[in-house]
Amino acid sequence: MSKVEISSSKVYSGEENQILQEFKKHIEALIKKDKAGIEAFLDPSFQLIHMTGTVASKSQYVNDVMTGVLNYYHSKIINPEIEINNDSAKMKVDVNFDAKVYGGKGNWTLHSKNHFKKINNKWYFVKWDNI
Repeated sequence: MSKVEISSSKVYSGEENQILQEFKKHIEALIKKDKAGIEAFLDPSFQLIHMTGTVASKSQYVNDVMTGVLNYYHSKIINPEIEINNDSAKMKVDVNFDAKVYGGKGNWTLHSKNHFKKINNKWYFVKWDNI
């Protein structure tokens, strides 16, 4: 059984579903601490904007996951709204995590505004904004 679930009454198809499934695989990779899996979906310019407003680059984000600064155990992706405009896309979504972050364990719901871009028919994660 997956440690990542999607909760939505909407049925996703086509590119919306591609983006959603790639995002789900990314979160699964975070939980497994699968560095190659994490990096596969991230654009080189990727930025994570924490709830606190702190901005982490791709390398800092991956390092924080791999060194145990960010630990994820279970996640629920709630009601994603995906808007595609040619080779860019935005996803407004709540993501609930059971996690241990910077030493504090708990359940957090991130109110995320995610940005993606398509290169050679593959979607990449550009920005994960949680403010």
